[in-house]
Amino acid sequence: MKLGRPEISLAVADIKVSLAFYEALGFKRVEGAEEEKWAVVAQPDLRIGLYEGHVDANSLTFFGGDINAIAGKLHEAGFELKQGPETEEDGSLGAKVADPDGNLIYFNS
Repeated sequence: MKLGRPEISLAVADIKVSLAFYEALGFKRVEGAEEEKWAVVAQPDLRIGLYEGHVDANSLTFFGGDINAIAGKLHEAGFELKQGPETEEDGSLGAKVADPDGNLIYFNS
């Protein structure tokens, strides 16, 4: 099952402070805008989305997969979807599942 491009998505209190922190660790901003209160920073093998007010909890996110197919396979495997698949405010398709420890995994087209 192709899940899409992975990203760790973090709910942050202050985008400017968080962005400065991750840039000091050597991450480079690759997407987003501070005035919109989100940014994605990356190193060669890791992407981290910093979201002030855009996400409720930290999660593992996969972008670009076939959300309906992923949701169908998760359902067939006995996983309970926490959300979706459903159309998001931005028009993309999203679905959520939690791992055995309650960590959120979000799939978005």
